[in-house]
Amino acid sequence: MTTKSARKAIASKAAKKATKTKKRTPQTQAQQPKVPTNVSTKSGVVFTEKGKLNVRKGPGTNYGIIGRLNRGDSVSIAETKDGWHKILYGTSFAYVMAKFVRTNGEAQPIAPTQTSTETTDSGSSTTESTTPATGSSNISTQADPIGTATIKANAVNVRQGPGTNYERIGGLTQGKSVEVYEGTKGGWIKIKYGANEGWILQSQTDFVMPPNPDEGTLAGFIRDNYPNGVNICFAYNGESPGEFRSQANSFSKTYNCFKMDGTLTKQAYFRITKYSELKSNLLETSKGVEQCLKDTPRPGHDDSKCKLFKNLSIMCHGYETGLNLGAKGYHFNMSKIDDFASSCRSKLASDVHVQLYACSTALNKDSKANWYERRGTNGKSGADILEQDPFCTMNRGVGSFAQKLCAGLGGEATVYGHTTAGHICGNYAARCYGKEAGNDPNGKHMFDVYFPKEFVSQQAQRLGISEDKARTSMYGHYTKNYRGDVDGRDTFIDPEGAGQRLRNGWLAENP
Repeated sequence: MTTKSARKAIASKAAKKATKTKKRTPQTQAQQPKVPTNVSTKSGVVFTEKGKLNVRKGPGTNYGIIGRLNRGDSVSIAETKDGWHKILYGTSFAYVMAKFVRTNGEAQPIAPTQTSTETTDSGSSTTESTTPATGSSNISTQADPIGTATIKANAVNVRQGPGTNYERIGGLTQGKSVEVYEGTKGGWIKIKYGANEGWILQSQTDFVMPPNPDEGTLAGFIRDNYPNGVNICFAYNGESPGEFRSQANSFSKTYNCFKMDGTLTKQAYFRITKYSELKSNLLETSKGVEQCLKDTPRPGHDDSKCKLFKNLSIMCHGYETGLNLGAKGYHFNMSKIDDFASSCRSKLASDVHVQLYACSTALNKDSKANWYERRGTNGKSGADILEQDPFCTMNRGVGSFAQKLCAGLGGEATVYGHTTAGHICGNYAARCYGKEAGNDPNGKHMFDVYFPKEFVSQQAQRLGISEDKARTSMYGHYTKNYRGDVDGRDTFIDPEGAGQRLRNGWLAENP
């Protein structure tokens, strides 16, 4: 018979064994990870009505899904930004949509009413909410709906932009009808979503793009080809204006410049003899473009940009302090800049480009012109020119008419001008100011626009030479291969295209 003391000894031994076994039990998956001591967190609870909440590698639906959480699951939130919570997940961090997590002290969010699957995503299907997000942009108040779309698919995701790489902001279910404001961009249409806008796949709706009522009209031509603004051109009409007229005629046809002379026409330019004509003709043409668009509307189209002037080109004699538009005298001089800006700025695009095809308009009036820079005259090579004007810095252009005009226009304007004597074409000695010059008050030489520092550095490294040597080689190519008949015009109105030709030419010579 077991004594009382013996029974106590057996019980004590069993208790010690149980305690030892419990300590050896491994941590289960349900246990929360240890929070790093240097991370401040707050707690939250997953709140979804149907489906599970995706856990992603990064803060966006373009990041891969690494897991899912159920309604009622608790999470530790380390950071919240742009609608996403950074949470502790396992032994590391992950991300979930913030609107599906209720934090302590926070009112209960509106639960989603439907989940959806988007088969066009490149990764796993998504199951985020169909509740409209509050961060999407408003529908333009100037646009009217162009039609109505009814959802054909079981469920369709609504995104912030026309593509699956844009954040998903909600969804729509079969049979739902929505107003369409724009279409199509790569198969996507812009819709009204709550009080805001969103994009859905057109193929998942019954929407058919209506025909444009302005098709074949001048208004339709403007909207389709010049959505960011039209072009206008002026030419000197004083003594011996033949050179300017010839270039302006070719230019206006190539770039579809607009002219109001009783009726609005394209591929035409103005002949002017004084500053007042430039201003009045610009304002009158602006009215003509605006009236043309108004007379032949396109439902759902916002005309606010295409009715402005994107390019303003002036071909005339010039000087450091102004433009000679007539027989004698610099009628558009620095004293007129404030008047021009106040009178015409509202008719110009915010990022208007002004091309001054005129002598010395980008030359600092206190500097001596570097005539060698113009065409490599007197047998000077590109390297010789650089020796006299290291990296084109002699003619800085501060205080020039072009620089002052650009400052007067403000916004994101860019103004181009020559730094030496050279009409219209054949002059590679030029500068630009404003946005395309990185807003450097000194402006930027067009050579530096064509051959930016990044390109010079990259090619110098590729060829195993110094950057100075690479740049000298590029400048020599620039002066030698600059095609005046094309690049003299495209220098200003299509610097990207002209620069690409020049860079390609240099690369072909330096494989």
